[in-house]
Amino acid sequence: MKIPIPYEVVQERYPELISQVMSRLRSGKSKERNREASELTWYIDWGQQIKAMSFCEMLSSVGEPRDDFPSRYDTATPENVKEFLGDSIFWGITGKAGRWEGYSKSQGQDIPPELLNFYVAGFTKDIEERKRVDSLTPEQRQAEIDECLQILRKDSGFMEFSIPLKR
Repeated sequence: MKIPIPYEVVQERYPELISQVMSRLRSGKSKERNREASELTWYIDWGQQIKAMSFCEMLSSVGEPRDDFPSRYDTATPENVKEFLGDSIFWGITGKAGRWEGYSKSQGQDIPPELLNFYVAGFTKDIEERKRVDSLTPEQRQAEIDECLQILRKDSGFMEFSIPLKR
């Protein structure tokens, strides 16, 4: 995923990463290789490492309490987000000129504020949704589940399992 970031901010915070991207541009054969760094469009580019699990592990976890953000925290603060994400985020910067794109090496250090804000906003929505669902009566909750299943069942790629929940 990418978040646009102004060149001035990239230049101030990450000059060494700009050098990596520009050296790739200069050493390539792109017709854009003579562009200046200030002429490129800059992005924070990132990914998140997700813990792998087998299909059997996934099925056995049905009905178990989830270890997700809303179950651990009542509010999404930058500190909570950093603690929850740990070192699962890998990010770098991308410079784009015309059709050419160059990437810096992944960074595992401090998460950029723009990226942190993205996660805070997402986790805030997750917490609000968890509170909304928790306030539903069992009948309202089942009605929502049935409505979602009715939509999903129309999709040829949907597979439904009936697994008794552990209580």
